[in-house]
Amino acid sequence: MGIQQAFNMHQYKGMQVQQSACPQAIFRLHPLLDCLLDVSPTGQLKYRCLKQSLEGIAQIFGWEVLSPHWDLDPAHLCGRCADSIGTLLNHWRRATASPTSWSKFCEKLDKSQAQCLERLYKKTGAKKRALKANLSEITMDSKGYPKMLATPSEEGPMESDESGHDEDDAESKQGSLEASALECSPPPVAKEEGATKASVLEARAKLFKKHAL
Repeated sequence: MGIQQAFNMHQYKGMQVQQSACPQAIFRLHPLLDCLLDVSPTGQLKYRCLKQSLEGIAQIFGWEVLSPHWDLDPAHLCGRCADSIGTLLNHWRRATASPTSWSKFCEKLDKSQAQCLERLYKKTGAKKRALKANLSEITMDSKGYPKMLATPSEEGPMESDESGHDEDDAESKQGSLEASALECSPPPVAKEEGATKASVLEARAKLFKKHAL
């Protein structure tokens, strides 16, 4: 493909998320899409992660990786390319959202093109099925704790022969459990920051090795 064509977004250079997906253009971009799905099989990458990865690529290979495709100041190239990639991924998620939407998407492709993208569709679908959550375990209670951490005293009234001391003991155990759960669980912000950093590093590595070269 060559370095200069690695980020030629074709029709997606100027497309917006609100527009209809362009199956033919997505097919032309399937090598790039394949690399992106290696990083995130669900097709969800944040704008900031994409922009930072593109900045890293530009530092290594030079701005000529992006400049032939957009008549912009170099300071804006990575952001514009990240926008285009974000639109591509958004349209891919829409196309693979259900068997019906995928079938309609493939109607606009010839047989060989549809077969080529079928592999990426299976990659995305397998990951979506793997990520289906058990809502009964992650539902939050009124206090903001996962319900799977609930004690019997939270699920229903406790039956006890000695109401005084038993209630105090139950409250003490409940407080200890909640405190232990909070100590063992890292703050949500830290998780998100760590995931973002890991995603950026992984995105750069994948894009360097499999696409830009």
